[in-house]
Amino acid sequence: MPLNYCREHSKQKMNKKLLNCLTDVGLTEVIYEKYREFPSNGLSETQLTGKILFEYLDHLKKKDRDIPYHNFSMSFFTIALMELENENPFFNFAYESRRCKLLDYQQSGVVTKVQILTAGEKSCENCRELDGRILPIDVALMTMPIPCKNCVHWVTEVTEIGWCRCVYSPIVDDE
Repeated sequence: MPLNYCREHSKQKMNKKLLNCLTDVGLTEVIYEKYREFPSNGLSETQLTGKILFEYLDHLKKKDRDIPYHNFSMSFFTIALMELENENPFFNFAYESRRCKLLDYQQSGVVTKVQILTAGEKSCENCRELDGRILPIDVALMTMPIPCKNCVHWVTEVTEIGWCRCVYSPIVDDE
């Protein structure tokens, strides 16, 4: 296969992933195209999509609508992963993904606390120090211990911060 075809196919796949990130939170392709008309100020497609997600999330908060936090969490995670793969800074997207996950748990009305889980021995020492920590959701939202700001897993010259694989696991009180 010619290299140009592979690049074009890869770009189409990436654009489909990015569009899915937006449609999963309720944005339509038409709205996405309108956003893309504005100057991107040198942002990549992935970064622009992330910016659109941040703006749309703010818009929903101002309208006091039910927010599909789980879908936002997954979309921000996808963008963070794509930025990592492109060796671009990704931390803000990873952070927002974890924050939306906490808000999703809080919104459920069932989850009261979260436990931080790591990848065990495959985690860096900084992340392993967080393993097993249990926090009320509101404390986790205030302190945001993950993604770990001192993670050294998969650090590159561009990212400076590692790809933290820690996750929040929900805890439901039996009361």
